[in-house]
Amino acid sequence: MTGIRRPLSPLLLVGALALPGSLSTLACGSNGPAARHEGAGTATTATAPAKTRTATLAIEGMTCASCSVTVRTAARKLDGLVSIEVDVDGGRATVQYDPDRLTPEQIAEQISSTGYKTTVLRDPGA
Repeated sequence: MTGIRRPLSPLLLVGALALPGSLSTLACGSNGPAARHEGAGTATTATAPAKTRTATLAIEGMTCASCSVTVRTAARKLDGLVSIEVDVDGGRATVQYDPDRLTPEQIAEQISSTGYKTTVLRDPGA
């Protein structure tokens, strides 16, 4: 059957159109800690403890929303974290935590373990 061409499958065409968008999400992780992006999630618990403190962390190396997800996912594994808000453009995270169970330094260490250099900037309650 040489010389006979079949039309391309619609699924193949859809896959080809979706591929460039998929590659753009990989680009951010090609040269840094973003290569270890994890699944989505937030770090907010249903009820906050009566006594919480807030700290600001400096986080180096974040370039996209997936970086933010990686940081939040790592932080939420910590017992005592109440919430985390990540500002990718500003390279900062604001964390609310239970000081009886967690310190800002422990949160920074957990985030640093994902490859993003993290330091505590401010802990007003300390």
